[in-house]
Parts: sequence; C-alpha cells; structure tokens
Amino acid sequence: MKDTIKLDAQTPMRLKILFADDEPALQELMHLELPRMGHEATICPDGHTAVAALERNTYDCIIVDLDMPGMNGIQVIAKCKEMSPDTDAVVLTGKSSFETAVQALRQGAVDYLTKPCKLIDLKALLLRVARQREWINKCRALAHQLERVEGKTELVGGSRGMEHVKKLIE
Repeated sequence: MKDTIKLDAQTPMRLKILFADDEPALQELMHLELPRMGHEATICPDGHTAVAALERNTYDCIIVDLDMPGMNGIQVIAKCKEMSPDTDAVVLTGKSSFETAVQALRQGAVDYLTKPCKLIDLKALLLRVARQREWINKCRALAHQLERVEGKTELVGGSRGMEHVKKLIE
C-alpha cells in the first residue's frame, strides 16, 4: 500500500529542495511526491547538474544519492556547504555502510536515509528540517529585533583613557 502524504498543520514551512539521484524512477517519484508534501522540488539526474543548480539558486535542503556517475553525493554536499553553509543536506543511498554515513555527516549532512525509503520517513525528516529552520529564523529575527531595540551600548566616562577605548571600539 502506498503511503499517503499530505501537507498538514504539522508542516511549519514549505522547503525549497534539490533532489539528486541517477535513478529515473526515483527522480519521477520525487518530482511527484515532494510537491505533494508541500515543498518546491528541483530534480537533478547527477551530481554535476546538482552543483550547477546550486550555483544558480539557494535551497533549504538537498537530498543526494551517494553513488552517482561523475560526482558523488559526498562531493555534492561538500560543494553545497562551500556555496551555502546554511543549506541542510540529506543522503539517500542504496549502498549504506557505517563509513559512508560517517563521511556524509562529516561533510555536513544532517541525516542519512537508506533505499528503499518510505515516503512517510522522508516526510518526517523534512518536517524536522523545516521546524529546525523555522526556529533558526525566529532566533535570528529576535536577535535583530533585540539589537534594534537596545541600540548601541554607550560607555560611561570622559577620561582620556576612556576616550581612547571608545575610539578603538569605533
């Protein structure tokens, strides 16, 4: 039975996702299912195409296969983190091993899924990514608002030493 995926009240935000895998059937499935989950999806057939897409756009999350011709998923994640450090990366692979999982996590992947992956598991992972991104955005907004409200902190004192400190700070 196919998992039913719907955008519901639990999904905090629509993610912009780049999906890279060399399996045409999986590309087509993600082309249909990621939008059904409420996300915007860019589908790439290989690592080079994924990097080219990363050069043109920013993404909230990338989902990459480890074993692709030309440029593997670890290399795509490394390039992504160079260009857009805040983009979350997820590895999806049929050839899982402890070593590849550790390598992916060291390059900056936030999670690791094995094929075949249930759509409900992917949806749960993307929900976690969306919630975390939402919290980070809220924290940044609060920090900005606090800075705007508090303004610059003024130093008290008019001695020559204090004036020197003020000039150094400026």
